[in-house]
Amino acid sequence: MSIKARVEDAEVLWRQDRKEGAWAVALIAAAATSRKRYPRPTPDIKSFKSFIRDVLPTLMYGKPLQGAPNPCIIFDQTPIEDIIYEHLRCNLIQGLREVVWVNSCIKRPESRASACFEAYE
Repeated sequence: MSIKARVEDAEVLWRQDRKEGAWAVALIAAAATSRKRYPRPTPDIKSFKSFIRDVLPTLMYGKPLQGAPNPCIIFDQTPIEDIIYEHLRCNLIQGLREVVWVNSCIKRPESRASACFEAYE
């Protein structure tokens, strides 16, 4: 299955209100894309987190930033790429924890982008 097909599947699941499945498939697509961008011998954790940092401007503003450093999002001293890797990717894909979803959505008025962070405890 191609990465594009995984993204399309995630979108279908999201529209069907199957958020956990959508996140799982989207994170698999992100992991596959990160591996293409950062091939071995780069460790999986480093390639995934680097990819998330690379795409933050697109996620936040709807497009890459030209000539500016990438933004850094930190929650309680933890970078967003660590949260996505450890609390979403690892726990969701590997089924390490029971999922309790907490919703937090942000819409930036000056941007077309909106972000919903759904985490579990």
